[in-house]
Amino acid sequence: MGKIGLLGGTFDPIHNAHLFMGQLCADTLGLDKVIFIPSGITPHKDAVTKDAKRRYEMVKLAIDGNPLFCVSDYETNKTTPSYSDETVEYFKKLYPDDEIVFILGEDSLDYVDTWHNAPKLLTSCSFAVISRGGFESDINKKINSLKEQFSTQIYNITSPELEISSRAIRNMLGEGKSAKYLVPDVVLDYIKEQGMYKNGK
Repeated sequence: MGKIGLLGGTFDPIHNAHLFMGQLCADTLGLDKVIFIPSGITPHKDAVTKDAKRRYEMVKLAIDGNPLFCVSDYETNKTTPSYSDETVEYFKKLYPDDEIVFILGEDSLDYVDTWHNAPKLLTSCSFAVISRGGFESDINKKINSLKEQFSTQIYNITSPELEISSRAIRNMLGEGKSAKYLVPDVVLDYIKEQGMYKNGK
């Protein structure tokens, strides 16, 4: 039985903190694969069907060369909102003999039990929570609560604090500033080719 990590996000654009997060989980948990899943229509944010193909292409470029990483177009091809429980169910069918590990940040941990079909989600896979350290008592309290309520396997992975956001990168690029060292060069080249984020959006 192997371990498959699922790392979802808008990836608009994908940046080095996303890649580091995937690698950290792979190294810490011994994951056989980390699948990056760019979002399509999201239930919690504005619809982001726009640029779905280009966001997928940016992820594909960013992960090239890392044998542990791959990208899925499962959500970007969906015509209905993407719910995490449905995404997990899809990948469980693809990898029926493996442990599915859903990767999320500590901020998402606070409200994961309010997500669509949360009981189903929280009992259908394991979770890897990326925490920044310094708030261990709060994180552990939430983890213990979820474990008690749902018997969920939750791995707490401490990460260096990397304050990189896609929104800030879009703003920088919109102002004509360089995002070099925040975003892989190959992705920056693609953004330039495609004329993306000229208005910081």
